[in-house]
Amino acid sequence: MIVLTEKEVWNILKPSFRKLIEINKKALASLHDENIAFVPPRISIPSISTSVGDCTLFKPALYTQKQQQGMHSALGVKVVSVRDGNSRMGKPIVPATIMMLDNVTGETKAVIAATYLTAARTAAGSAVATEVLCLHRLAKGIDVCNDNYPALELVCFGAGLQAQMHILALSKCRWSSDSDETLDFKKITIVNRSKERAEKLRDQIKNDIKTVRKGRLRDISVVLSSDKPNVENTLRSADIIVTATNSFNPLFSGDWLKEGAHIIGVGSYTNSMQEVDVESLRRSFVAYDTAGALDVGDLKNLANAKAKGTRACLLAELLNDNTSFTEEINNSSSSLDATFFKSVGTAIQDVATADFVIDEATESGLGVFIDM
Repeated sequence: MIVLTEKEVWNILKPSFRKLIEINKKALASLHDENIAFVPPRISIPSISTSVGDCTLFKPALYTQKQQQGMHSALGVKVVSVRDGNSRMGKPIVPATIMMLDNVTGETKAVIAATYLTAARTAAGSAVATEVLCLHRLAKGIDVCNDNYPALELVCFGAGLQAQMHILALSKCRWSSDSDETLDFKKITIVNRSKERAEKLRDQIKNDIKTVRKGRLRDISVVLSSDKPNVENTLRSADIIVTATNSFNPLFSGDWLKEGAHIIGVGSYTNSMQEVDVESLRRSFVAYDTAGALDVGDLKNLANAKAKGTRACLLAELLNDNTSFTEEINNSSSSLDATFFKSVGTAIQDVATADFVIDEATESGLGVFIDM
């Protein structure tokens, strides 16, 4: 059995975001086929803490895929907790651990610290949705023969690990399957309650971007979420908006969205939590990672929005050639002028990503091997 620490896992993940995007694309697409992805309902245990929404989740999955050597199965369970008060102690708000099993013998093959892994796989899934949902619209009118793609503006609500991972993953999005050209952000804005925490993330991103991608990032700025006029001004020119907070109220007005804007919602995970308002929903083509996302506050008004023209489907449908939906998204005459991806996470991403981490660790000699 191999045991991997957070530091070792991050050393594997940090230079591998493009690989993570491809791994999670296959994993998310597999949710269309129960013969490939078996994901039982998660088990939730509430916490005795005073923070609303704190809980511990047990999320198992079996992921089977064909490889050169034959069929390969990744079997595992993730234990992930939400502890809002951890930030005050300098600890991650969403600590996680994954136990991977040998599908033949049932023996434990790995125990992996999975806080970074969880955030990275979530961001990789968001990058998959971004490539499918919005980049074709943003690239319209561009001379793609010369890879003359536009530099974009990115806004992140929240200054935690999810925000950091999303900036890194989105910088590895490809404009098309025919091009190696990745997204170039001329401006990144971090919107957060705490200026200190946002500035810390800003400094970290400046270092990460140098490591992860080539190109020039022109501007990283910080806006306090309480400064509504500045938030509105920032949103009106944003191409991609990431919401990674634990908010119970919408973070911005859908009236502020520019035409073609793409929203990525990853912070809310209960019926009472909501980061995105009804107007944003009404204007958007919507994709979600699992049916569980339909129970979250952001999508609680989806039925009413759909009655007024909003289109929605499982991301796996788009990844498995739902051509009619794709054609509608790319139709410039549509009344829907934005896109929205809602993610609550799925264990199939956890085991697929953990499987990759184990292979990389074994090859690199990372981790501690224990004979159980």
